[in-house]
Amino acid sequence: MNQQQLKQQLIAWRHYLHAHPESAFEEQNTSRFIAEKLEAMGIEVHRDIGKTGVVGRLKCGDGKGVIAIRADIDAIQLTEQGDWSYRSMTAERMHGCGHDGHTCIALGAAQLLLQRQNFNGTVCFVFQPAEEPGYGARAMMDDGVIERFGIEEIYGLHNMPGMKAGTIATRVGGIMASEDNFIIRI
Repeated sequence: MNQQQLKQQLIAWRHYLHAHPESAFEEQNTSRFIAEKLEAMGIEVHRDIGKTGVVGRLKCGDGKGVIAIRADIDAIQLTEQGDWSYRSMTAERMHGCGHDGHTCIALGAAQLLLQRQNFNGTVCFVFQPAEEPGYGARAMMDDGVIERFGIEEIYGLHNMPGMKAGTIATRVGGIMASEDNFIIRI
């Protein structure tokens, strides 16, 4: 698959996921979609980790190192106002935080790493449910995602609309907003 074909495939996948959002721990269709894409690539797939999470595992060579690329897969509970062909078809659910894009970025990374096989070790692709309410990572940890797959390092990203394509931004400390819970007592 060449670069243009991969780009078109990822756009189509993102549009599908965007049109079919599922919120925390309801990501049955999303998880099935991810697993089917990974399996079609020939990547080993593990389902139902942390309830609705998926892990793909790609080994190349005899290296012992194991890293993970993590993507969140849940949508938020909000009605989409846009009017484009791939707008949410689910009432009060939308991919307003870019998790459809994050999922496709990780699937694209899986495809490229599989094609190139220019590493020596294992890459796990961790598709985390329920990131928005903050329970999905704990559910995956409770299911032993780190120990079960021998993961030594995890890398994640968040899309940043407005940045030039092909660039990466980082800094020391926080860089993006966070959803937090707190109580105000009067």
